[in-house]
Amino acid sequence: MWICVTSLLDELRITKEMLESASSSRFRHGGIANFNRLQVALKARLASKRFLLALDDVWNSDNKTIAIEQENWQKLLAPLKDGAKGSKILLTTRSSIVAEMLQSSSIINLETLQVNDCWSLIKTYVFDETKHTIDSKLENIGRKIAETLSGLPLAAKVVAGHLKRNNSVDEWKQVLQRNAVWEEIMPILRTSYDNLPPQLKQCFAYCSIFPRNWEFEAEQ
Repeated sequence: MWICVTSLLDELRITKEMLESASSSRFRHGGIANFNRLQVALKARLASKRFLLALDDVWNSDNKTIAIEQENWQKLLAPLKDGAKGSKILLTTRSSIVAEMLQSSSIINLETLQVNDCWSLIKTYVFDETKHTIDSKLENIGRKIAETLSGLPLAAKVVAGHLKRNNSVDEWKQVLQRNAVWEEIMPILRTSYDNLPPQLKQCFAYCSIFPRNWEFEAEQ
């Protein structure tokens, strides 16, 4: 089961999607809009069965206390307790608060990509998998582009979209020289900023006063 949670914890939607995903044929919930009835159906579907549930892009709500949100998650995941031994829940989040709130047994912190890995990701998106040889000029430019992306997979994916549509040396040089890629990335990153706690937002606002690449002295 793979569920995209996003910033709003919609218990009804998530339960419906889990139920549909756990069914061998598409689950007909018949317009059921009652959370408890959906929970009963999900519990029956997963009883004594081993499952893997991926909860993608989980956030914590600013307008709810941790205790309330934790209680909501406990209610949402209650039917899963009847699953067979060996069942797993995998969640992805940008918030350490979420990982702690859901009492994760193992936390893996992802690091940024190395340049070679970033270029490898770009190649995967841009070129056909059967194409083993790449024009040397394109590869040289592509590696330089990869160096500018700060190891961000999202940036690599966005820039790969540009490179795939414009597969020529001149076009790739233009991508290297301009910052159009970041214009697409910034709205996505804005979502991350909007979900930061107030004190961290103040830190960003304070740092924005200084010029780019400004070096702070330790005494400051």
